[in-house]
Amino acid sequence: MAGPSKILLNVEIEKIVDRVSDSLRPFVRRSGHLFAPLLPPAAEALLAFALRKLFQNHVVWITDGPQTLETCQRDIQTLAGAAGLEFAVYPPLEEMEDAKKSASELPGLRTQTLMKLMEAPSSNRCVILTSIQAIMQPAPKPDRLLTSILMVRPGEMLDRDRLVHFAESAGYDITGEVQRKGQVAVRGGIVDIWPPTEPWPVRVEFAESSIESLRAFDPATQLSVGEAPAFTLVPAGENTASAGVDASLLSYLPRDVTLLWSDRPAIERMAAVCEEAAVESGSMCAHSFREIESRFVSELNARSIATSIAPEGENLVPLDIVPIEPAMTVGADPFQPDIAEKARRRILSEISAGAASGATAILFLDTPVSLERLRSQFGDLIDGIPVGIGHLSGGFGSKSLGVTIACEADLYGRKKSLFRRTPFASGKAAREIQPDERVCSAEDLEEGDLVVHAQHGLGRFIGVRTIIFDGRPQEVLTVEYADNARLHVPVSQAHLLTRYVGFSGRPPPLHRLGGRRWNAERQAAEKAIADLAASLLETQARRMALPGTPFPPDHPWQKDFEAAFPFEETPDQHRAAEEIKRDMESPRPMDRLVCGDAGYGKTEVAMRAAFKAVIAGKQVAVLVPTTVLAQQHFETFTERMAAYPVRIEMLSRFVSRNRHPAVIEGLKSGAVDIVIGTHALLDPGISFRNLGLVIIDEEQRFGVVHKERLKQIRHTVDVLTLTATPIPRTLYLSLTGVRDMSLLQTPPRERLAVETIIARNTDAVVRQAILRELGREGQVFYLHNRVMTIELARKRLERIAPEARIAVAHGQMPSSSLSAVMRRFVAGEEDILLCTTIIESGLDIPRANTIIVDRADRFGIADLYQIRGRVGRSHHKGYAYFLIPATGIIDAAAQARLSSLQQHSDLGSGFPLAMRDLELRGAGNILGAAQSGHIAAIGFGLYCRLMRAAIARLKGEAPPVAVQTEILLDFLDRQAAQDAASQPSIPTSYVEEDRLRLSLYRRLAEACRLQEIDALSAEMRDRFGPQPAAVDMLLDLARLRIMAASKFVRKIETRDGKVFALRRAEYIKIGGRLPRIPSGNARQKLSWLIRFVESLPNSQESA
Repeated sequence: MAGPSKILLNVEIEKIVDRVSDSLRPFVRRSGHLFAPLLPPAAEALLAFALRKLFQNHVVWITDGPQTLETCQRDIQTLAGAAGLEFAVYPPLEEMEDAKKSASELPGLRTQTLMKLMEAPSSNRCVILTSIQAIMQPAPKPDRLLTSILMVRPGEMLDRDRLVHFAESAGYDITGEVQRKGQVAVRGGIVDIWPPTEPWPVRVEFAESSIESLRAFDPATQLSVGEAPAFTLVPAGENTASAGVDASLLSYLPRDVTLLWSDRPAIERMAAVCEEAAVESGSMCAHSFREIESRFVSELNARSIATSIAPEGENLVPLDIVPIEPAMTVGADPFQPDIAEKARRRILSEISAGAASGATAILFLDTPVSLERLRSQFGDLIDGIPVGIGHLSGGFGSKSLGVTIACEADLYGRKKSLFRRTPFASGKAAREIQPDERVCSAEDLEEGDLVVHAQHGLGRFIGVRTIIFDGRPQEVLTVEYADNARLHVPVSQAHLLTRYVGFSGRPPPLHRLGGRRWNAERQAAEKAIADLAASLLETQARRMALPGTPFPPDHPWQKDFEAAFPFEETPDQHRAAEEIKRDMESPRPMDRLVCGDAGYGKTEVAMRAAFKAVIAGKQVAVLVPTTVLAQQHFETFTERMAAYPVRIEMLSRFVSRNRHPAVIEGLKSGAVDIVIGTHALLDPGISFRNLGLVIIDEEQRFGVVHKERLKQIRHTVDVLTLTATPIPRTLYLSLTGVRDMSLLQTPPRERLAVETIIARNTDAVVRQAILRELGREGQVFYLHNRVMTIELARKRLERIAPEARIAVAHGQMPSSSLSAVMRRFVAGEEDILLCTTIIESGLDIPRANTIIVDRADRFGIADLYQIRGRVGRSHHKGYAYFLIPATGIIDAAAQARLSSLQQHSDLGSGFPLAMRDLELRGAGNILGAAQSGHIAAIGFGLYCRLMRAAIARLKGEAPPVAVQTEILLDFLDRQAAQDAASQPSIPTSYVEEDRLRLSLYRRLAEACRLQEIDALSAEMRDRFGPQPAAVDMLLDLARLRIMAASKFVRKIETRDGKVFALRRAEYIKIGGRLPRIPSGNARQKLSWLIRFVESLPNSQESA
């Protein structure tokens, strides 16, 4: 790292801690209970360390709630890391009424802290950061906690069943794949488990009754990423280890602790809210606030220092620590970069002057890139200042202490309060899934689904069955056709089945096995597809022939801009950004769709493209469907690009009419680099001097007239479209390969699935939802989509939750009023936003994690999906309440829509929901009546596959296709008759879950290269353990099939030791005779066949 070493930084922070400690010493001699002015969080962190040094005991730093706790945690983490100081965090559980299980890291942090307190010797005291909620909540009794943990080490004698039983009794969910904390999966001698204390899930492999190895694995790929150290298996939640509510954090603290109350009045207010919420929800607190105060004094002999805005009393410690006035804040005028730079120079000059005069000065920057950027701009001012890398919420200074600490937020504006995400271990995305695979995968089938068999047509999936065939058991997928006929499809041919998705809303009748209708419909569809493919490619060719302006390669600033992203990018984000930049650098106009779930990082990908365009001298237009989203994008772009000479403007109702002409003139003259706006940007009266990129957010929200205008734009400039729920035509063109598409499928590492709750609209349900969110210092969206009655809804909310601050927002409000309401809500000055669907698209307010939707039965799937995406966008769990009338029934279609949303509530559910939406309501005429008829006849999935193949043929490409070589080996049949367990297959004893087994069969059947087989073999060995002989035989069969196809061998059959290998209508002979297989077992004979095919000359050599 540039600048002074970490050792020097450590020394400087220790100096500050010593000075604060010395300033406190005279006061603590007079009283054990002191008062101080409210301090910035970073200063309070150093105050906590000073108290620990002064008294040599544990310091319990108590905040008022989760939001303050997060800010303090980030600050103490940065300062402690720079100085080598020790601290622990004890956060509150997000649900006081249900602490049993949690997918978040909160139970793990709590358990780690409790174990640390039990193990800490008297000489190893630390700072414990917590909140009043966390102290009030129950905790497991110390003796119960000790019996509820299990050490897991490599080489240790531990039975697999004992580990699984222990995990199940500790509250872990048994599942097929471990995707989140608190889950365990069992596959033969492999146990996957994710304790809440571990950053990564762990794969435990057993050898008989001992642990052979521990490996960390990536939940996105399910593949191991390296060896894991020994770990402690702790309960998935806390109720599993607790016998009552008489234990809490206080039960673990030794005597003579020191308390640091951060904003004591705010703590008392929050305690009252928590007590009331606990009473109303029927849950229990371990202690009331007054009990906590009493026990701290009577049982723990605690000293204390309490901060507040206006402290009074004779025991007041007059600390003169004040926050640094930032150079700019989000919401300040961003169009005066010279003023902002002067402010930054002022701050740095004051710090530099102080350091030169003997004061202690430190500067913290978020990333190494930030340091290099600052050094290039103000190198003369920061050369003598110790610099640390880490995020602080804000800096502070004290004249009496001779201390100044500044940070990046002081120089470039306040950042959103979000944690850095855990890095991706593998650096790779999960196995890339083709878009049409998301639609058609057979392993997603459920009993009763309609399916299409490539050779037999439309049927109904009955389920996975085991039948007796040729005297031996065989696993099949059973499909029912017309007249109750049934077809048993071997699982090895699962790739021939696709789930049926039609666009009419009504499926056609089932086909008859052996009937003529299916062949006629498929042939008609193939002919129509060939014609349409030619037409689409002709249109695409015309567009590609248009003169485009390629963008230059990345400017050095591009790397700096991307590296300054304050979170770990997902692998899919990285891939999408690279695909977009590659398109921009090509000579043809870009037309790419980025499809990803709400909160998966589409905006960051778009900002990177916009930055590239601006640095290349082009203008960027960002088109959004609502004024609220325009305002948010404007603030996000402004904050993200604050360090660069980029002028960003907005055109919407939120911008005064007086400013509109100046913005329009700036676009015409080129003075404005990026403009963000609603459909007003499409006005014919708006012109650009050098428009190079148009970014469209949620294109499906625009009307027909606007879409026609967008079609014209696409012919001349690069276009990037962002969506979570693509419109049918856009989805279709992307799935068939006509339009470029990037999928964001990997969720941010800390993201939790939003819990979807369907409930009757009663006062009790609404109040409980509101109090739960307010209890964790969050905010609530209440969506009431009728402006006429929205004031009645407001009065009801005021009656239900009188303690909440309520604001109203809808599209018919004056723009100034709506803008002011949204700013207050974003700033946290309102608790509930009573609104219409104006908040539906793209809004990102991390503190708002509960949304309540009135009359959810009146909304479509795509609307509710977007609405649900407004919450759960940080590392907090989100809740979506879809309310239906308190009495009466709702229609069947509404029930189906709501059930689909509840079923598809996991991360990454946007794409399946889009397809489910098409199933329920149809999509009308997306490509003309004739094509829509063909889609209805053969299903959307098969239609897309045929279209992709037709387009590839017309392009002259040779994409990998399913290998068609037929393999018939009589020695395998004979062996299977003697030993059914050894026939080539994936036994249920090896892969128990049907869905996983079908997925593996399909991937084997669709593999076209030997490398795919090798990779799949390695994956199976990693995930499921050593492969049984049946799996080895299956893999060898797949290798034989692929190698034979590569040598143009269409069929390999063995009969009585002879090999019939058909190539070019002739059987291969050696010395004029059919080859013979040497004697041996089935595995040896199969290996010989592989070597035989490998030795064959290529087609060209044999010609």
